[in-house]
Amino acid sequence: MLKEKEKTFLSYGDIVVQKTNGVVINYELGGIIHLYELVLGNVSSDIDNEATFYPNCTINVVKLAPNGFSFKTYQELMDVRPFKDINDTAQRFIDRDKSNLDFLNNSTKVFTSDYGLY
Repeated sequence: MLKEKEKTFLSYGDIVVQKTNGVVINYELGGIIHLYELVLGNVSSDIDNEATFYPNCTINVVKLAPNGFSFKTYQELMDVRPFKDINDTAQRFIDRDKSNLDFLNNSTKVFTSDYGLY
């Protein structure tokens, strides 16, 4: 579950979670996960750990700090994924925008016409 200060962004179908401790997790639609972690006390680089985790459980490490990653496996990253499936995603958007949807549903009339606008 996301903590209040964590941010979730949706971009072109990807889900990007930015945690307060400097961890950024990018979930792609195809199942690939990119992990970026800042290591405190290291002034030589903005990103100290960077890796790509694949659904077949292989990992491509780009940069690795001496302490390693806080997430070790693909499954660990999937377990903290904010949206588990398409139904969960849809329900969270509905819950977030419920008051707006209720307002539109109760106070507006919508109609369509092929000829009314000519």
